[in-house]
Amino acid sequence: YEYAPEGSEEKTKALQNYQNALQRRRYIAASMDLVGEFLFGTTEKASIVMKASRPAGQPVVDDWNRYKAM
Repeated sequence: YEYAPEGSEEKTKALQNYQNALQRRRYIAASMDLVGEFLFGTTEKASIVMKASRPAGQPVVDDWNRYKAM
C-alpha cells in the first residue's frame, strides 16, 4: 500500500483488502464477546475468563479422558 502510486488500482485494492480484514476481525471479536457473555453471564466475567490462559508447557486439558467423554 505504502509503495503503490497514489490513485492507482493497486493502492485501492490494497486499502480495500486491509479494510475487509479489519472488518472480519471486528466481527469475530464481537462474536467472541457475545459467546463469552452467553456462557459466563456478564461481559466483565466473560472477558476475564476468555483472556485467561494456562502457563507455557502445561496441557490444555487436565483430564483428557473426561474431556473426550463430554
